[in-house]
Amino acid sequence: MNILVIRFGSLGDVLLTGPTITNLNINYPDARIIFLTKESNRGAVAILSGVSEIVTTSSSPGIFEIFRMADKLQERGIDLIVDLQRNTRSVLLRKLISSTAQVAFKKDRLLRQLFVWRKRKPTGIDHVIDRYNASLGEFDSSIITPVRRFIINEVSLQRSDAKLPKKLRSWIASGESILAISPGAKHETKRAPFELFREVAALMIASDGMKVLSIIGKSEDDLILTNVGSPDDVLELKNFAINDVALCLKYCSATLSNDSALAHLSSGVGVPTAVIFGPTHPNLGFAPRGFYDKVIETDEYCRPCSLHGSIKCFRSERFCFTRMKPEEIVETLREMIARKHLSRPALFIDRDGTIIKEKGFLGDPNAVEFEDGAIDGMLRAQKAGFALVIISNQSGVARGITTHEQVQIVQERVVALAKTRGVEIDLALYAPGYPSSVYDRADPESIRRKPGEGMLSEAIELLSLDPRRSWMIGDRQSDYLAGLTIGARTALVRTGYGSEQEARVGLNSPVKPDIVGDNLGVVVDHILKSIEETTANQLTS
Repeated sequence: MNILVIRFGSLGDVLLTGPTITNLNINYPDARIIFLTKESNRGAVAILSGVSEIVTTSSSPGIFEIFRMADKLQERGIDLIVDLQRNTRSVLLRKLISSTAQVAFKKDRLLRQLFVWRKRKPTGIDHVIDRYNASLGEFDSSIITPVRRFIINEVSLQRSDAKLPKKLRSWIASGESILAISPGAKHETKRAPFELFREVAALMIASDGMKVLSIIGKSEDDLILTNVGSPDDVLELKNFAINDVALCLKYCSATLSNDSALAHLSSGVGVPTAVIFGPTHPNLGFAPRGFYDKVIETDEYCRPCSLHGSIKCFRSERFCFTRMKPEEIVETLREMIARKHLSRPALFIDRDGTIIKEKGFLGDPNAVEFEDGAIDGMLRAQKAGFALVIISNQSGVARGITTHEQVQIVQERVVALAKTRGVEIDLALYAPGYPSSVYDRADPESIRRKPGEGMLSEAIELLSLDPRRSWMIGDRQSDYLAGLTIGARTALVRTGYGSEQEARVGLNSPVKPDIVGDNLGVVVDHILKSIEETTANQLTS
C-alpha cells in the first residue's frame, strides 16, 4: 500500500504532521508512506519517524511543476492520498493523481476566524494535530489514532554527538545548564521585542549561571545576542539545519521561543518550552503539547488579532508583548527547569499477563499470581531509580463482568503482595471502559484506555515523571503503542499474550517494540544494560 501525505508548509505545520504519520504507521504497518513537501522543508520531514520517501517541490510550484509532480507520483501507484495542506495546489494534485481513496483535513478556518473577530473561543476548534488525525477517519472509520503529541525519535536525527559545536560540547562536558533562546518568527509581527529576550538571557546568566544557546535564521542578524554576559556565556547558532538544531536542543534545560516552528521542535525533543504568544493565541490550535511546556501571554482585549499574527498592530504599542515582564518569564523558566530536573524515569507496566498471570477478567484477589521474573525485575528497576506504575485496561467493568470494587481490590492485592517482597508500586491505575475500534478524541475513556495516553499522562502529572526516560512494558500491542503516545521507549514480554503478539509484529514495522523479552525480569535486564551502554558511549564522545 502506498500512502501519499501532502503538506507543503509552513515548517511548524510540517513538524506537527508527525503524530499523523505515526498513526498511519500504527494502522497500516506494511504501507509505504511518501511525503510531499517543499524542498526547504525536507529536513523537517526527515526527522519524522515512519516516512519511507520524501518528494519535494520548489518553494512556489507553478502549474507545470504540479502537473509534472502528479505524473511522477502517478508512476508510484498511490492507494491513499492524505491531504494535510488543502490548498489550491494540493486539491489539483488530488484531481490529477488516480488513487483508491483521498482524504483532506478540515481547516476550521471559519471557526478560528470567529474567534479572531469575537475574541471568544467557539466550541469545535481542535488542535491542528487532532484535525490532521481526524482526517484519517474519513478513509477508515475503524482507524485508531492515539498519538496526539509531536515527538521526535532521537534515532531519526542520525548524527554523532561528537559533531556538536565545540563550545556546546564543552558546556555539556562541564555539566552546564543551557537555555535555548529563539527570538525569531516567520512573521515579524509575531516576534516579541528583542530586548525582552536579551533581558531574560542576561538575568538567567547573572542569577542562575546559565549558558545561552541563541538560535536564529539566515536573515535574522538583527537578533544576535551581544553584550550579554561574557563571550563564553553565549553561543550563536545561525541558519543550522533543522536536524542539527534538534540535536543541540536535547542538551538544553529549557527553551524560550516565540510562537514559531522552533517551539514545536524543542517540545518534540522533550525540552521544557516556554512559548510567547502575542497577536496569536494558543486556542487557535497551534500550542506545543509537551508535558513541561508553558504558554506566556497577556490578556489583551484585542487578542488574537489575526489567524497567523500577520496583521500590523493598530494600538500605540504592542501591549500583548510590552506588558510582559522579564522577571516573570525568568521565574516561569526556573519552575519549568526545576520540575524537569526533579522528574524521574518510570516503568509503566501492564498488569495482567506482565506482572501477574493472565486469568481473564480477574475479580478475585486470592487468585493473584505473579509472573516469573516480575518481582525480581521490578526490584532491580526500583533500585535503579525507576518509578513503578501499573497501567491496566479493565473492560470487564464496562462489560458487567467485574465491578469497580473488585478491580480495585485486586489492584490493592497486587500492590500489597509486591510490597511484602520489597517492591514499592508508586501508582496503580486502570481504565474501565469498553474497548472500541474507533478512537474518539472527544471521549475521555477512549483517551484514557490504552493505546490512548490518558493513564500515562495522569501518572506523569501526579508523580512528576520524565516520559522520554521511561518505558512502557506489556504483553499486547496496545501496551507498546501507548508508550509511543508519550515518547517513551517500549518493550513486549512473551508472557500472557506476548508470544502471540510477537508473531504478529512485522520485522520491518515502524511501530514494533524496542525490546522483546521472555518476561518482565528479562526485559528489565535489557533496559538497564541499554542505559549502561548509552552512558558509556556518551562518556566516550
